Amino acid sequence: MNRLNYDFKELFSLRSKEGSEIVDRFADVTKSRFDHADGVPVVIGSYDGKDLPLLLAALGRSSIPLAPVVVDNKPGQGTIRKHAEAMGAEVIDEKIPGQMSAVRTGIEHASATYPDSCILITDDDCLPPAQWAETMTRNSRLSRELGGIAYGGVILEHGESSTTDLLRTTYALATNIRRKLTNSLPKARGPNGILQPDTHGRILEELHTQAPDAFPCDVVVQESVIKAGGEVTSILSPRGFTLTRGDRFNSVGGLVKDLAQRGKNRSKLYES
Repeated sequence: MNRLNYDFKELFSLRSKEGSEIVDRFADVTKSRFDHADGVPVVIGSYDGKDLPLLLAALGRSSIPLAPVVVDNKPGQGTIRKHAEAMGAEVIDEKIPGQMSAVRTGIEHASATYPDSCILITDDDCLPPAQWAETMTRNSRLSRELGGIAYGGVILEHGESSTTDLLRTTYALATNIRRKLTNSLPKARGPNGILQPDTHGRILEELHTQAPDAFPCDVVVQESVIKAGGEVTSILSPRGFTLTRGDRFNSVGGLVKDLAQRGKNRSKLYES
């Protein structure tokens, strides 16, 4: 059932399908489109891998060549590697659990493998449009000397209330616009970022000092970039937005309750 022509609407309609079904539908297409020699690397940390095949199918529609690097943060489970490799992605393992640990490992690997390239970062439950990578790389304008990170916009999708999702997405966009106009730091958006390592390696050194279970990872990456003297900016183009399932929790009360139960072991939030 592999086809060359499939659109974002079709992918969105498949959000509830099993990963194995997505692999059967799109694996041949994505394997032919990914370019691990000259493509832009995309780092994807994955713990449960439920939505990973659908993300890779979306990346297979990219208007520029991509080289997905999936970090299997639960290597003993097996499904993540199996599905990612079937879709044509490179897979590396990170046995230490935690979002920071997985993303950092992916960034360090991508930086060593693609030393002359910027590095896209997204989550495995995201759905980027076809021009997402091209928009992010073209508009980031990050200095190779200083390095830095640029964040794109996100459309939050819980699937429970479209009104709530619209309000939260609008608020997030308004916040980024306001911060852009006032030359303030943008709000970190882990599901949608592009990192430019600096020529002196300071950003990678700072990332390596962070705890494996640092949460939320996107804020920690931003802090590392700032501490290393890098630039932090945002990209407001609609084509640079990506759809994400949004928060791990359905309410503020649920988040507070979870934090109270889990105490300081915040890495477990990544498993939620």
